[in-house]
Amino acid sequence: MKWMRRLLFAVALLVVALVAAALLLPRLVDSETLRSMLIIAARTHTGRELRVEGEVRFALLPRPAVVLPHLRLANAEGFGEEPFASLDEARANLRLWPLLRGRLQVASVQIDRPQLRLMVDARGRSNWADLLPPTRPASPTRGPSSSSGVMAGLAGRVGIGQLTLREADILWTDQASGRWARLHDLDMALGALDPAGPLPLTASGVLDTGDPQRSAQIELAATLQRSANGKWRAPDIRLGAILGGAPLRLTADAGFDPAQARL
Repeated sequence: MKWMRRLLFAVALLVVALVAAALLLPRLVDSETLRSMLIIAARTHTGRELRVEGEVRFALLPRPAVVLPHLRLANAEGFGEEPFASLDEARANLRLWPLLRGRLQVASVQIDRPQLRLMVDARGRSNWADLLPPTRPASPTRGPSSSSGVMAGLAGRVGIGQLTLREADILWTDQASGRWARLHDLDMALGALDPAGPLPLTASGVLDTGDPQRSAQIELAATLQRSANGKWRAPDIRLGAILGGAPLRLTADAGFDPAQARL
């Protein structure tokens, strides 16, 4: 029967493609080289040490992927041994047909249970201040930054389709005032990672705050846009929350200047 022959041909073609991907993937991305690149990149761009606890591995099913193990980024000096940021696992899902042609195209990146610990000590020092870019006076003749050029080039070569965070946990504490806030059980999706185009964002989670203690379930949707001067803008933020059993709906327009670290 024709349909049976077509089905068998399709299955055979898929098997051949997966076998070819299994042979090509280790040649295109060496696990030890990638591990070293991660550590060096973290040290170069943050000045902090990155611990890679486990082996970088390759997966074929349900689709070809590079899987990163548990990662821990060191905290700033004077803020203890707890990592500044960590994640349980990250998976970069690759497009099959470009892979068979020797090209890496990332269809999506999934990060499981990332944690971020933001702290302000009793003297007012934050554990993220050293990660912010130095403040520079604005110049009307200044062209696009080198970082934006790198992002554009990387997006053009790698082609990341979507970034997903699952069960993220972000904790902010201020030791001087005793205040704190925690955003947990956070699921977030950021689509079409192209710095030249709009970035749709959706998120949902639970926000707890202290002094006074409150808790709210939140949902967020927005579209992020990057201008030529490097500033980001979200003109259509839509925020929904359930606070004390009462629903709340807000719309807003916000902007962020990375050079000034200011909203």
